[in-house]
Formats: sequence, structure tokens, C-alpha cells
Amino acid sequence: MILLLAVFAVIALSEVPTLIREKRWRELIAFSALYGLALFYASSLTLGAPPPSPIRLIMYFIKDVLHIGYTG
Repeated sequence: MILLLAVFAVIALSEVPTLIREKRWRELIAFSALYGLALFYASSLTLGAPPPSPIRLIMYFIKDVLHIGYTG
């Protein structure tokens, strides 16, 4: 776990200052969001939790947000 956090910290410390210095705020927001998701996913796998299924998120979006159902 410590190695994982160290690798993520090195990558963040190499990318974030450049984005701030160049005032690329949209890219910084997108990078931070995706980076946070990747850190959460990698941490949960490292700690032995089962990986979350992206199918559940897709099914929720299709059924509850778009209100599209399959009647087979």
C-alpha cells in the first residue's frame, strides 16, 4: 500500500505543478477527478476488496436516469 501511494504521489507531483503553472484549470480538474478514481480503485484492489463492476453503473444510468427498459 505504501508503494502504491508513493507511485501515485510521484506522478501527481510531476503533473500537477505543470498544470498549475500553465493555468490549465480544466485539465487540472479532469486530471484530479480521474486520478482520484484511479487511486480509489487501486487502493481498494490493494486492500483486497472486490473490484466494483462498471456494469452496475451502466445499468443504473440506463434504467434510472434514461428510463430505458428492456422488455424481452
